[in-house]
Amino acid sequence: MTKQMPFQKLFFILCILFLTVSSWAQSDLGPEPMAENRTALSNQNEKQIIYEDLYVDGSQCLGTQCTGSETFDYDTLRLKEDNLRVMFQDTSGALPGYPKNDWQIRINESTQDGQSAFFIDDLGPDASGNSNDVVESTPFTIEAGAADHTLYLNDNGWVGMGTATPLKELHISSNAPEIMLYDETESLYGILQYNNGEIAFEGNSEQDILRVHATAPADSFVIDSTGDLTLGGNLELASSRQLKNNIRPLNAAEAVEALNALNPVKFRYKQNQDEESIGFIAEEVPDLAATNGRKSVNPMDLVAILTKVVQKQQQINETLTRRIAHLEKQAFLKNKDL
Repeated sequence: MTKQMPFQKLFFILCILFLTVSSWAQSDLGPEPMAENRTALSNQNEKQIIYEDLYVDGSQCLGTQCTGSETFDYDTLRLKEDNLRVMFQDTSGALPGYPKNDWQIRINESTQDGQSAFFIDDLGPDASGNSNDVVESTPFTIEAGAADHTLYLNDNGWVGMGTATPLKELHISSNAPEIMLYDETESLYGILQYNNGEIAFEGNSEQDILRVHATAPADSFVIDSTGDLTLGGNLELASSRQLKNNIRPLNAAEAVEALNALNPVKFRYKQNQDEESIGFIAEEVPDLAATNGRKSVNPMDLVAILTKVVQKQQQINETLTRRIAHLEKQAFLKNKDL
């Protein structure tokens, strides 16, 4: 009996050591998994929560269409199913003052004949992560089939559209690049375009309103800080018969009446108090020379009035000259007879 005592003590000590080591091992593995996850993951519907950092040495496939025979090639992460979404659900909504908006990356629409595209959706602050979530807006979309370098951001922050080598902060490259500004409320638009060596602005008339040739010399058109306009070339006002209708002669009496009603004044523009100018007050010019709104004066109107008056004066002068010549001749002949 005394010979068996050492063996029993040794067996007891070994049992204590085994239990201690097992306890340490379980504590290093983290909290015990949930009861429903303790079974082996042989069932494809089995769920598991991992309470530690997860490292995957290899590629990974996520989605309902993943198989056990995936060939990854260079893919590190593959998402594979018929409704591809990556949702970002911010759980800080209960903390006052913290941002809490939710977002998602969506690949293609889920409806028949839907759009094939890459979407970034704004889900608002209270998304639940299921099909009931309403997309508040989709601020970013890339359609399938978009051309190379449709949008390119280089390393100094310059944006290229149609080019991978932007030369300015915004560089648009195509055969005939255009920028469109559209007012959805009024259905009005403006288009800035470059074509055939000219920069043109087009409006709803679908015709060029303003054109500037790309090789125009420096300072061809300058508006300074006071609003003064300086032209580096001749000012030509369109006056072709093809641009006009209801053409009729200007009555001389109307022109004389308008000229007599003009009131030339001296003044200074409020934006340029240092320089004195002469001209007319738009609200005071006669109707014949007035523009719509009476805020400006058309120089060609004044030129036409002056031209008609001068022509009339010239006719009067010629008539008087002939009469004077006739009277002088009569006086000469009368004196000669005496």
